[in-house]
Amino acid sequence: MNNKTLVCIVLAVFVALSWYVGIDNATQSSSGYKSYVKTAKAYEEEELYQLAINDYQSALTYEDTLELRLKICELYQAGIANGELTSDGNLVSMLLDTMSVYSDNVKAYEAAISYFYSVLDYEELVSALTTAKKFNISSDMISQVDTAVKYLYEKQYATFSEPVNLNYGYYIIKDTNNHYSMNSSLSVQLSNCEFLAPYSSAGMTVVRKDDKVFIIDQSGVRQKYLDENITASSGISDDRIACKIGDTWAYYNTTGEKLSQDYYYAARFCYGVAAVQEQEGEWRLINTSFEYLTDTVYEDIKLDGSENSASSGIVLAKKDGKYTILTVKGYDAENPGNVKLEAVDGFSCDDCELPADATVSSNKGVVWFAFKSGEQWGFADCGGTVTVEPKFTAAKSFSNGYAAVSEDGETWNFADTKGDVVIKTNATALGYFGPSGICLVQLDGGYWTYITMYYWDN
Repeated sequence: MNNKTLVCIVLAVFVALSWYVGIDNATQSSSGYKSYVKTAKAYEEEELYQLAINDYQSALTYEDTLELRLKICELYQAGIANGELTSDGNLVSMLLDTMSVYSDNVKAYEAAISYFYSVLDYEELVSALTTAKKFNISSDMISQVDTAVKYLYEKQYATFSEPVNLNYGYYIIKDTNNHYSMNSSLSVQLSNCEFLAPYSSAGMTVVRKDDKVFIIDQSGVRQKYLDENITASSGISDDRIACKIGDTWAYYNTTGEKLSQDYYYAARFCYGVAAVQEQEGEWRLINTSFEYLTDTVYEDIKLDGSENSASSGIVLAKKDGKYTILTVKGYDAENPGNVKLEAVDGFSCDDCELPADATVSSNKGVVWFAFKSGEQWGFADCGGTVTVEPKFTAAKSFSNGYAAVSEDGETWNFADTKGDVVIKTNATALGYFGPSGICLVQLDGGYWTYITMYYWDN
C-alpha cells in the first residue's frame, strides 16, 4: 500500500467518524431538549410553575427559540398570578432579553409591551415602544398601546403660585413675596426675588433682589447693576430693556442709559417689535428706534405670558372691536430696526391669544393660535387660515402639539390638531407643554403643580 492510499483511507475514516460524532451529538441534543420540555410540560400541568420554568430554561440551552422564550414568560406570569412567584424581576429580564435577541420579530415586542402595559410599568413600556419604533416594528396591538399610553401622564407633587410661559428655556414663577425661575426641567435657578423678568435669548434676565436691581445670567453671575428705583421690567431683547420707575415705563440699554420717552406701559421687543401704551387703552407698535410702525392707535394688542407682542412673527391687534393679524417683515437680528408690519386680509376675530413661538417657547409642531368667534373658540395658523373651527368654550394656543381647551368653562383638558380632546386633566387651568412633555396645571384649591407625560415623542 503506498502513502497516497494510506492518506486517503485515514481521511475517509476521519470524515466518517466526524459524521458519526455529529449525528450522535445532535441526537443527544435533541434527546436532552425533548426530555426537558417533556418534564416541563408535566410540571406546568400540575401548576408547579417555577419547576416548569427551570426545565424550559434548561431546554433553552439546547435550542433557543422565540416560542420557548414566550412560554417561559407565560409561566412567569401564571406563577405571579397564583402567588407562587412574588417578583416579576426574572420575567422583566426575560422579556427585555427576548426583545434584544429577536429584535426583528414583532411577537417579542408584543409580549413585552403587553405585559408592561398590563402592570402599568410605564418606564419599561415607553422603552419597549421606543425600541420598536427604532427597528420599524409595528402591529395593530402595538399601535393601540402606543396611542393609549401617548396620552397618559404622571402628576407631580411640587406646588407653585402663578407661572408664566416657558421663555428661552426658563419658567418665571410669581409668588406674593418671592419670584423665582426654573429651567425647563423645573430645577430652580433663581429665588427670593422681588421681581424677575423673562429671560432673553442670551440667557439674561433683570432681577430685583435685596433692594438691588441687576442683570444676571443663567449661571447666576451678575452682569450689571441698574437703577435701584426700578420696580418692574418686561425683560431684555434686541439690547433694549423695558423698565418701570414710579408710574411710568421706558426703554434703557444694557448699561442703564435711558433711550426712549416715558410710556404708560412698555412690553419687551420681539422680532424688533414692541407694544406700548401711551395712556390706558391706547396701544401703539414701535420699532427698536422707538418709531411708530403704523399710524393706527389700537384698542388692545395681545401679549404672551413673557410680555412679547410679536410671538412667531405676528401681532394680534384690536381695532373697531375686532382683532386682526399683522405679520412682521424684514426682521434681522443684526439690524432689528428695519422691520415692517403687513396686514393679513380676510381674518378677524372677537378675541385671541398669541401663538407659541418656536424660538422663544421651544415650540415644536404646528404654530396655531386660539381665537374666539362669537361665543366659541377655535384655531388658526399665522396666515389666518382656520385650522379647527370654533367649538370650545375657551382655548389656549398650541404648544408642542397640544392646546388647552375647555368645553364647559370650568375644567380644562388638551386637544390635538384634529380638535379632539385627548389628554384629560380636568384641571381648573392649564399652561403650555414644554419640549420635554412637562406642563404646569392648576388644580382645585388654586395651586399649580405640573404633569409629566410618560411617553413624549413630539
